[in-house]
Amino acid sequence: MQQFKTRTEVIREAADKLKIVGTGQTLEDDYANRLDINLDPLLAQLARDGICNVVNTQYIPAEWFDPIAGLLGNVCASIAGAQFDPRIKEYYEMMLKKTTAGPATYNILEIDAF
Repeated sequence: MQQFKTRTEVIREAADKLKIVGTGQTLEDDYANRLDINLDPLLAQLARDGICNVVNTQYIPAEWFDPIAGLLGNVCASIAGAQFDPRIKEYYEMMLKKTTAGPATYNILEIDAF
């Protein structure tokens, strides 16, 4: 199993989610450019919101792949004749938050009595 996905794979997955490319077909340059242009601002917004920070778009953690592709597809929904849906944004951001959150430690918290 791959541990990382590339920028190109995220763009292709977003195109698949938008249903603007058929199985086995190549993605048209116009669509690829529109998706590519919107990926960096999306990743910057996710980092700014403290959800996830993708440092290198050639090494996107595989567990973040689907939510990022879904968010990119939602941002670029107008390509497929759809509209941006805030519920989809919330859903995929929630998935990313859940994935990036650390596991519970179950440590006993110590209290300083004063």
